[in-house]
Amino acid sequence: MHKLFLPRLGQTMEQGTVVSWLKKEGDSYDTGEVLYELDTEKVVNDIEAKLPGTIARILIAEGEAHPVGTILAIVADPGETLSAADIEAAAAQDAAAPAAAVAPAAAAAPAVAAAPAAAARVKIMPRARRLAEEMGVDITGITGTGAGGTITVEDVEKAAASAPAGPRVKERRTLKGVGAGMAASVTRSWQIPQFTQIVLVDATGLAARRKAMGPEIKEKYGIDLSYTDLILDAVVKAAVEVPEANATFDNNAVVLYEDVNVSTAVANEEGLVVVPVIHRAQELSVGELGQKIRDIAERARIGALTMPDIEGGTITMSNLGMYGVETGTPILTPPQSSLVFIGAMKPRPLVIDGAIEARSSFYMSIVYDHRVLAGVTAAAFTMAVKRNMEAQE
Repeated sequence: MHKLFLPRLGQTMEQGTVVSWLKKEGDSYDTGEVLYELDTEKVVNDIEAKLPGTIARILIAEGEAHPVGTILAIVADPGETLSAADIEAAAAQDAAAPAAAVAPAAAAAPAVAAAPAAAARVKIMPRARRLAEEMGVDITGITGTGAGGTITVEDVEKAAASAPAGPRVKERRTLKGVGAGMAASVTRSWQIPQFTQIVLVDATGLAARRKAMGPEIKEKYGIDLSYTDLILDAVVKAAVEVPEANATFDNNAVVLYEDVNVSTAVANEEGLVVVPVIHRAQELSVGELGQKIRDIAERARIGALTMPDIEGGTITMSNLGMYGVETGTPILTPPQSSLVFIGAMKPRPLVIDGAIEARSSFYMSIVYDHRVLAGVTAAAFTMAVKRNMEAQE
């Protein structure tokens, strides 16, 4: 007998959701077969078996989020027959003392932290849990009337009926997948001391370079050169010039990265923002950057990203200019030390050689981790990005 535990598939992963079980109770499988689909709050992964076996008992329902290390299922080894008592005893053992590491049969992953103690978990039927989420009922205060004190659907309905009167709820949207991951990330970010610098960028140079380089880029790389391609290139060059902007704070030390791995915020078909990564961007030309941007944006849109696509980012660029947003004060993407936010490009009056001209321009906001960068160092990066963008060639 062995057990399946919820694996840790990334350094920042704290919980996951079994989207669907591809093997049901009583199903046998061999090594390498996909057992279930796991949503890590960033991408959906196929989890393969590392050992053969037969699913004896599934303990976690589809669609429920659980911490890393939670026991998912009891598995009988080939040729082994498990009694109901064997299964109950195995499940109870891990309920009392959750696993501290992922069993080999669950997918290969680094060591994981132990799941919360069983006393902190509420015994509730899956249907009752979903109903409680829909009705906004706090299950921690409900006394279950089911077997072993399990909370039933009827218990939830009674709790909802006895709740104090308040405003009527139109809808309750439980955060899952990317939405839940984003909520956790921004909560962590808000605990970081951060500040923002905002500058106005003259886009005349960008427009000139786009026009001059466009035909060659089109012929060589098959893409229409965009402002985003040039802006990203400017950010990457500035990150090499001012490495503190391409760093992280770790255990009272500042870690400077050699690689500029740019996280680029894009929206998927569900309207949620995901942040895939262009790795070693400092080694890529503008045309190669453009190809990478289009590739990851399309795969993000259709939900085809993999874990390597979203791990390892060192700096983020977010462009909401196409939505008409002129400026803003973004927040960091932990554990990164800077994020570049690009606003809408539009004609504005600028003073050029003492005369007022209407020039295409946009506001750029850059947020910094104050533990890593002081104001002067941050200003050096801000002005390096601005200078690279405004360069005529």
